[in-house]
Amino acid sequence: LEAAKDESAEDAQLDVVAEIGWVAAQNQVLDIAAWCLERAADDSRLISRVRDEMTRGMIALHNLGEKRGTLDSEAIRVHKDVILQAEKSLSTFSRLQDFDGIHDACQM
Repeated sequence: LEAAKDESAEDAQLDVVAEIGWVAAQNQVLDIAAWCLERAADDSRLISRVRDEMTRGMIALHNLGEKRGTLDSEAIRVHKDVILQAEKSLSTFSRLQDFDGIHDACQM
C-alpha cells in the first residue's frame, strides 16, 4: 500500500479503485477505504464519484463506533445523511443501469 501511494494515477482504472474502496469500507478496512477515496478523488466519471460518496457514508457509520444505531443526536445526523446519500446513489445507479450499484445502494 505504501508503494502504491506514490504511483501515478495516470492510466489507472479509478472506477475500480473506487469499487475497492467501497468493498474495503463494507468490511471495515477503513485505511484501505480512505486511501482509495483519496486515490479516486480526481476521477471525473460519475460512477466513481457515486461510489466515493457511498464509501464516505460507510466510513462515517463505522466511525460512530458504539453510537451507531443509537438515538444519540450525532448518530441520528450521520444516519440521516447516509440515507439521503444512498437515495441519491440509488437514483444515479438506476439512470446508469448499474445493477451492482443499485444493489449496493439498497444495502446501505
